[in-house]
Amino acid sequence: MAIMGFSSLIVLFICTYVDDRFSLLAVGVGVIILLLTALIRKFRERITPFFIAAALIFSGVSFEVLADYKLSDAERLTDREAEITATVLDEPFFSGTRYYYELRTITVDGTGFETKLRLSAAKYIDAEPYDTVRLKVNLYDIGSEEKSVKLYYRSKGFFLGGYVSNYENYPIEIIKNEDKPIGFYLLKIRKTVENRILDKLPNDLGGVCVGMLTGNKDFISDELSAQIKLAGVAPVFAVSGMHLSVWVMGLYILLEQLKVKKRLNSLIGMTFTVFFMAVTGFTASVCRSGIMLLLVLAGNLFYKKSDSVNSLGFSALILGIINPLITADIGFLLSFSATLGIITLEPLLIKHVIYKLPSGVFFSAVKAVLELIFVSVCATLGSLGFVIIFIGYISVYAVISNVLISYAASLCMLLSGLCALFYPITGMNDILAVISGSIARYIIIIIEKISALPNACIDTAGDYWKYGVIFLYSVIICAVLIFKNKTAFKLSCISLAATVIFCSVFNYFEKDGCSYVSVLDVDGDVAVFLSDSEHRAVICSDGDYKYLSSEVSDALGSQSGKADIIVADLVRSGSSSVYPMLESVEFDRLIVPDVNGSLLSVCDGEKITEATDADIRLWDGAKVRYISKDGYSVAVCEIDGVKITAILRGDYIPSKYLDGDILVCSEIPDGADFENYIVSGETEQKNIISTEEFGEICVTIKNNDYKISVKEG
Repeated sequence: MAIMGFSSLIVLFICTYVDDRFSLLAVGVGVIILLLTALIRKFRERITPFFIAAALIFSGVSFEVLADYKLSDAERLTDREAEITATVLDEPFFSGTRYYYELRTITVDGTGFETKLRLSAAKYIDAEPYDTVRLKVNLYDIGSEEKSVKLYYRSKGFFLGGYVSNYENYPIEIIKNEDKPIGFYLLKIRKTVENRILDKLPNDLGGVCVGMLTGNKDFISDELSAQIKLAGVAPVFAVSGMHLSVWVMGLYILLEQLKVKKRLNSLIGMTFTVFFMAVTGFTASVCRSGIMLLLVLAGNLFYKKSDSVNSLGFSALILGIINPLITADIGFLLSFSATLGIITLEPLLIKHVIYKLPSGVFFSAVKAVLELIFVSVCATLGSLGFVIIFIGYISVYAVISNVLISYAASLCMLLSGLCALFYPITGMNDILAVISGSIARYIIIIIEKISALPNACIDTAGDYWKYGVIFLYSVIICAVLIFKNKTAFKLSCISLAATVIFCSVFNYFEKDGCSYVSVLDVDGDVAVFLSDSEHRAVICSDGDYKYLSSEVSDALGSQSGKADIIVADLVRSGSSSVYPMLESVEFDRLIVPDVNGSLLSVCDGEKITEATDADIRLWDGAKVRYISKDGYSVAVCEIDGVKITAILRGDYIPSKYLDGDILVCSEIPDGADFENYIVSGETEQKNIISTEEFGEICVTIKNNDYKISVKEG
């Protein structure tokens, strides 16, 4: 099973990230190996070639049939307006000004076509999960502007994106379904658990408990989410093997103490495992651990002992057949590789360290701490390559933070689950809430302290890190195959240290000198965030977008600092979204075309510069020309030879401002001549990047060149 599972994952990984035509090649190679097995006696005497051939054929066929065909069908529907009938799969997620829904289409323009669709809508659709909706949508190829985004959505089963724009001419029809499937009740259970915990523990305390119990991190503040990443404890908040093992093994031990027979105990554990997988939405990481746990319990049921490596390979094989794009799910790759690291490396450390320690109370405590450290180290080493390539940063103190909160996280998850279970019992639920809340507070304090340490993470987004990972694993594999002794371990450690140093140095030079321009998702208003390694500036229009302050705060928070300069085209006499932003954001200098009493009530007058025509130097190689007239307002940014113009206001824009590299606007004016156009809000024009469709859009600038990347909305 291990051979088949690992071979299948390798094939699917290559098909996903290199070339999907490799699926046909894999099938061909598998058939050739089968023929050689039938013709050559030495091959027939060994079972390994047969398993490899079967894995190649299974994975190749599953990728070609279940992924490639669905992709080609979905591609024919993109870039068009269509009337769809679909089933709502989950409650909406609200971000910025839009609601995001998961739908499963039933028909598209009257023709039967079933696929998952991610829908964005400016207005709330009053439909419960598993109701049917009929509406007019604009379909697009989800993630088309960024391969990593496209792969992420495809791994979740989304092959199409859509957004609603014409509500008046095409009203949304909602069909209430009385007979709900079992998925509706499983979803209700999860939502009930979350609501009960949040009722007892509001803010980040409840968010941490919910995140650990169900994996839903929506209730954790943006600030704490950033700290969780820096501390390297994000896996604790992803439902996986740890969560499932705590619940199932806890239930198993409890039933064992109640003298329940081993077979019945294992059967109850298997039932609960499937139930837990269903309630948490059958995510890839929890399914991986669930299948492994089912094999362990099945072994108890039939008095057989399962092998960890084979169980891991079997789970990979099953998940790969069900979802050929499973390797595009970063959560699965991290969970799988971390588990493989624990299975293969931890026994060696226990053998050479733990078993050599003397007995006694003191050394028993030392052994317990060392085992916890070994688990964290092995999981980190196992998943290091995927973290470097796909996550883009390494948390320096991840091992320390995981050691400090691992036991607390398990206890917090267990107690918060019991708090939800005993919610109707007054008194007991309060006690459980207080205890789980106190543990959550401890976890938050540890995360805050560790994330605030100097050099908490290493940026690994550069290409040098990818080459370094390939080099590192090549050396480790060769060392193990050739030496198979302590020399291999020493050589691997030296290679790891050398790779980190090499990649850090080259990545520094690659990032050095880069400037960034982010077009924020502010629904028709215009807000641009400019930054380099030391400076930050904000340019925004005078609109009514009420979430402008949160968008700018998030942008500044990701850069760890306040704004040096804010250019705000304040021309309204009444309320403006700029005023709340000025109250919530720290800045040194504000440039506006007019100063009034409302502005002075929210901002220190000494920080304000009144100007309708200003040349602003941001940093070396970056400047802005801001012009505000009665009929129009523009900001022309020149950064390292790249010209980006932002139209803040106006229908008629002088032609001298209508050429350059990138235009940022809410509507593209006549006569514009730019290489690329970024629209803030909706647009019906084709081949235009819009924040309504893709969310925040970032431009990276260096050496007179630029690259546009998107964060799918």
